Amino acid sequence: MASLWKIPALRLLPIASLPMSAVMNDPSHIGRLSLPVTHWLIAGLTIGVLTAAYWLVTGDAEKTIIFFALAATAGATVLNAVYMARSVREVLRDRSSREEVEKIRRALSFGQRWNEPAMFRVRDKFNTILRQHNEGRGPDAILEADADEMIVAQGLNFLEELAYAKEKGIVDGETARNQFEGIVIGVWQALAPWIDRRRELRRRPKIWCRFQAV
Repeated sequence: MASLWKIPALRLLPIASLPMSAVMNDPSHIGRLSLPVTHWLIAGLTIGVLTAAYWLVTGDAEKTIIFFALAATAGATVLNAVYMARSVREVLRDRSSREEVEKIRRALSFGQRWNEPAMFRVRDKFNTILRQHNEGRGPDAILEADADEMIVAQGLNFLEELAYAKEKGIVDGETARNQFEGIVIGVWQALAPWIDRRRELRRRPKIWCRFQAV
């Protein structure tokens, strides 16, 4: 039995069955073991059966104890790998869920900005443009003063920012579309010729291009 003392100390890796989100929210969870009894029973029975079979085959008590120690270590390592993989999946799922919620929040923030008093003139002008467009008036008749063009440019810049955020996945596309689809389509249909001329005059062919792509 003296050779048993040569066996290195068994170090069982901590098995984390708690979601990693719970660990991050409450560090006191670190180091706690909370394993389903079924997994322990299956692992224990498997190791017990293998150890008994090894004893029956070899009849050597010392080797059987060594075998049991190695089997227990292997079982703990396997369980640890299983639970760590589950924890990683939960972290990724939680992170994905949080990211989606944040994207929706950012998209809704565009709606909040659109309804702020600072955007009143833009909203009023766009309403006028859409109404007059439906009446058959062209963009030249709609935009009669430079001041109007500045207001329209402000609104188009806002929609361009929204389109950029949607293109880059910064905001939730469906939420943004539900809020602004009617405005984007209507404004583009009414102002497309005017926008094309501004691109030529300013020699900036890509101005408001993302807004157009939306």
